[in-house]
Amino acid sequence: MIGTTLRKVGEIVRDDAAAVRKDAEAVEHAVAHAPHPRWQWQAVGAAIVVLLVLGFLLARSCSVSIPPPEGTAMGSAVTVLPTPLRAAASCQPIAESGVPVERCVVAARHPMLSGSITSGRDLIFHARLVPRTRLNETVGQWRSAGSAVLADGAVFAALSASAAVQYANPSTGLLLDTGAFASSAGAREFLSRAGLLQ
Repeated sequence: MIGTTLRKVGEIVRDDAAAVRKDAEAVEHAVAHAPHPRWQWQAVGAAIVVLLVLGFLLARSCSVSIPPPEGTAMGSAVTVLPTPLRAAASCQPIAESGVPVERCVVAARHPMLSGSITSGRDLIFHARLVPRTRLNETVGQWRSAGSAVLADGAVFAALSASAAVQYANPSTGLLLDTGAFASSAGAREFLSRAGLLQ
């Protein structure tokens, strides 16, 4: 009796396994041999492109540009110097109370200094990028020191008592101060040649 029952169960399992195998072969044959229409592949490609564009736009819209806090270094001032001045000067970064400062030199023989506007000496100037509040404070100090103001609009330019140039550009955050020139006329000529008043 147990043997007969086991034999019947074995036959049922074998028949079920054969049916499952047959169904699996039919599904495999249908999946493996049924090509997807071209429009389906095009739709999938278009959907992927749309998702990529939406992802890009979402990432761009979530980007927030926050100005750096006061006292944070803003980068190299050389990048915002006018082209004629940047081409004429060789600059080296130095540290000044946490604010990056560029110490720049224009060689005495450079055409920018022709006419002995520096009495044959190299011109040394310092350039730094600062936040607007610090720029305004510095311009205020220059004014209170009695500097002769040459420009006070889009840029600020003044001459100190020793004919040194004091320059500020609020749109870029550039502060620039030079060594003394031979005369105030020489300092004015430098401002023009350097492209600082344009």
